[in-house]
Amino acid sequence: MKEKEINTTIIDKYLSGDSNAGEQQYIKELFTEGEENSGLKKYVSDDWNAYLKNAGSAGKDISHILDRIHHQLHLTESVKKKRMGRKIYFWYSSVAAAVLVPLLILSGYLFYLSGTDTSGKNENAVVSQIYAPTMSRVQFALPDGTTGCLNSKSTLEYSIPISNNRNIKL
Repeated sequence: MKEKEINTTIIDKYLSGDSNAGEQQYIKELFTEGEENSGLKKYVSDDWNAYLKNAGSAGKDISHILDRIHHQLHLTESVKKKRMGRKIYFWYSSVAAAVLVPLLILSGYLFYLSGTDTSGKNENAVVSQIYAPTMSRVQFALPDGTTGCLNSKSTLEYSIPISNNRNIKL
């Protein structure tokens, strides 16, 4: 494996917090390659060995660094959980919309069909008849609320159900 050249000044600027956006992007790309980059492996190994040599004599407390790393990890996990919740909400919303639109179209179509009479006649209509016998007078009320009176030997025929266009035969 070929050793890739590492720009140590950019790494030092990044560690000190003085890097700009381009240098931060370089660091991200450098560490994204990870184990494949032998130059980075060598640099990190040398830096670690130098730290171990100085760590015993310096006696520095680096727990604040570990706390910072843990904080960043937990922050990243909470952001991922929020994103997952949003994805689930978006998915359920999409499914609901996909089901709701065809249902609305179907119900509108069925409502339209129920209001129109295709044949001009109601196929389920029943003809009813009111008859007034000889020497009598009959008062009646039709299902739509219309009232009337028939004289002797008269007949009234109407169809049930009574639609907008009612036909009555006297």
